[in-house]
Amino acid sequence: MYYDADVSYDKECEVIHNVREQFGDMDMPVRLDIKNQARVHLWYEQHFGYTIQPYNSLEEAINTWPTTATALGVRRTEGGAWKVYAPFGLNDLFGLIVRANKVQITQEIYNNKVQRWRANWPGLRVIPWELN
Repeated sequence: MYYDADVSYDKECEVIHNVREQFGDMDMPVRLDIKNQARVHLWYEQHFGYTIQPYNSLEEAINTWPTTATALGVRRTEGGAWKVYAPFGLNDLFGLIVRANKVQITQEIYNNKVQRWRANWPGLRVIPWELN
């Protein structure tokens, strides 16, 4: 994920291509999901069924991500240090706890994600929507 004020589809495709080219020779068990958070509002309704306001920063986008454990960003500063942005902390991530962040998602979206994730990671501790 990244944030670029250029919300053109072509620019996002260029970034995706460059990132995949840089990491293409790495043997990774996950697929890189690269999205410009500045343009999410352009496709969100078609994908999820309702509109959202445009994000003004990557941090603003992360604040709305569907679960507390996935609301996480890491970037390298100009000085070379790593900076972690985790508005809900890291305990749920390291504890394998899935808890809804209800700022933007619906119960249906949460339940669909939980179902998919449980298939891949059976050890997850899922907090039901009603208890979040």
